[in-house]
Amino acid sequence: MPPFATSGNVKFGMQSTGGAAPLQWSITSGSLPPRLSFGMLGDLGTISASPTTAGSYTFTVGLSDGNTGSLHQTASQQLTLTMKDPGQMTRNDTIATVSNITLLASISPYSDQSTAGPDVDVYSASAAPGSIFQFYVDQTDEFVQPLPNRNSMQPVLEIVDSTGARYQACGGGSSFNLPCVNNLPGASYITGNILNFQVPGTGTVSVTFFMRVSDARGDARPDFIYTFNVFGVN
Repeated sequence: MPPFATSGNVKFGMQSTGGAAPLQWSITSGSLPPRLSFGMLGDLGTISASPTTAGSYTFTVGLSDGNTGSLHQTASQQLTLTMKDPGQMTRNDTIATVSNITLLASISPYSDQSTAGPDVDVYSASAAPGSIFQFYVDQTDEFVQPLPNRNSMQPVLEIVDSTGARYQACGGGSSFNLPCVNNLPGASYITGNILNFQVPGTGTVSVTFFMRVSDARGDARPDFIYTFNVFGVN
């Protein structure tokens, strides 16, 4: 998970791919960074507010579904949040590993200098061969800046392998044969800010892939906040 800046607004959601309603999320061990709050929004577990103290904080999130008796299901996941003071923040050139998550990010931190060139945020994830993965970015801050107040970021999404080669396995329905990049000229490319990706390969060993987020104009603006959502990964 990428680091967050202290004194900034943090909010992200965790979602379940199964289980019967109502779902109940909780912190079962460890603790959140000071001033962060854990809660629920519908069936999402949420962590939000403005952290104050830099450091790494490890805690375990528990999930319990609404079934009773032998059908009752529980799950847990250990997470680590890293908080940095604004002066410690750098460009997201270190790859952040993510699972199914919704979070806010910016295309460059406030300390970024435009002379460093266009910023590219890079995330990695893994999923089983043949599974369908969805990668979504929106330049609207959906949590604190509702529609129609968008910033002027023009999101470019791309899915590549460990060598940086772009996958040709995006699309929808029964056809996942398009280049995994959005909004390039021509009818053979995907429009909009969602990529549906069919993980290549066979067998049961998970495949690791990489998601790139950039701005089409390369401004590397620190106020270009975007909503980042992935679904269908491990």
